[in-house]
Amino acid sequence: MVLILKIFIFSLLTNSVDCTTEITTAQSKTIAKHLKKQFKMSAYEAELIHPMVETGNGVFDLFKITNPENEDAIYVWLGSVFTCDLGGCTAAKKFESSSKGSSEYFELILTTNADQVISSLKITNYFSDYGYEVMAKSYTNKYVDNSVCHFSTSTDNQIDVISGATISCDALMATIQGICELNIDL
Repeated sequence: MVLILKIFIFSLLTNSVDCTTEITTAQSKTIAKHLKKQFKMSAYEAELIHPMVETGNGVFDLFKITNPENEDAIYVWLGSVFTCDLGGCTAAKKFESSSKGSSEYFELILTTNADQVISSLKITNYFSDYGYEVMAKSYTNKYVDNSVCHFSTSTDNQIDVISGATISCDALMATIQGICELNIDL
């Protein structure tokens, strides 16, 4: 145990790369693919501005995307949304932070402008046998052109959940509400 701890400390001291500010190859590829498809953008600069942001039931890296052809920045939220325990969900266990280690989850990419208006939302990977209907473009497009705070402040304008994907839909909504509650200045 002591040897493992010494090796770990040695690797921390000798590693010159700051992992909190580096964009991984997988992140870079996901962002590039999404920006090209959604915004027809191939030339841009990406900066990781907030790593490992927790939204209550999700963990995201927040990127600022600048394009030389456009003055407006795009903000990309790339990460995972936790739904419930692998053994099943109960109302009491839903979205508990303590269950993230054994939680079902899905990965998503969400883009906003500086005013936090959603410009695109795509679930990139879904890791459960049930609830995958939340990936439907017809469903995720209902969030587009709304502020992330729109869903926190108005019960009249809530988006209906999809039958068979209630837990996943609720997790997505809770994540977006969590982004609003973060109050991050973009």
